[in-house]
Amino acid sequence: MFEEHLGTVVFHDGRMVDPENVDINLWREESSISVFESMRVYDGVIFKLDEHLDRLLESAKSVGIRVNAGRELLRNQLAETLKISGHRAAFVRITVAKDRAWIFAGPLKSPGVHSYKKGVVLRTVAMRRPGPRITCAEAKVSDYLAGVLAKVESDIGAEVSGPIFETVFLSSQHEVEECRTSNIFMVKGNRIFTPPPREILDGVTRRTVLELAADSGIPVLERVLTRHDLYNAEEVFLTYTSGEILPVSELDRRKISSRCPGPLTQLLHRQYKRLVKNYVARKSQ
Repeated sequence: MFEEHLGTVVFHDGRMVDPENVDINLWREESSISVFESMRVYDGVIFKLDEHLDRLLESAKSVGIRVNAGRELLRNQLAETLKISGHRAAFVRITVAKDRAWIFAGPLKSPGVHSYKKGVVLRTVAMRRPGPRITCAEAKVSDYLAGVLAKVESDIGAEVSGPIFETVFLSSQHEVEECRTSNIFMVKGNRIFTPPPREILDGVTRRTVLELAADSGIPVLERVLTRHDLYNAEEVFLTYTSGEILPVSELDRRKISSRCPGPLTQLLHRQYKRLVKNYVARKSQ
């Protein structure tokens, strides 16, 4: 992840450092216990910055990491990073570990127009994530073991069945939880369903979609889901910061619907884009 998102600018403890001279071993040592937030920049503005900072600080407190930098200092360092990088549309990641803060800013990697028009392919994996009795699912921690093993499993499957965009995690009771880097929703009977925030990371984009649906009068039920539910859904979509709202065309070789993206997925994504536009205009004043 370090090499992938090194990008253009690196800040370490409030100082800009040369990406070519960053001590990778130090980074890996510090990342053994760390919390992080990934954010998307639109026209120079970080969307939902306050929500991301809230979760960063809450995650740090949950796992016992002391954040020396206050909220305003982190906000200023993020702004300085973006200013120096020169990116107007970007991916920003802040990681806090052992009293140190790292900020990375680089070009945004989008799923591509085709993914939004045709949908993406998902597979469930045998790997299980630790349940809430073992770990704190609400904290965004840089613990990638389950994700790495799920990626290995999906890559092996892709060699047989073709490209897989995301992997779906199930609980020990075979209930749908979330994907490797995203939350999952389904639509049936003009109602939206999504797993409850009990054993998952309650994503900022996830919460935004819940708010948009409520404002539009679309019923949303947070309830336990199974693969059977998803296989028989009228629409399935993912939510995550860099990809926003992404339609799903296939899960475990089952075609979700003859129409992808579905009408509610498209409606919510239009509303999301409108919300982003208004947010950026307000913050730019």
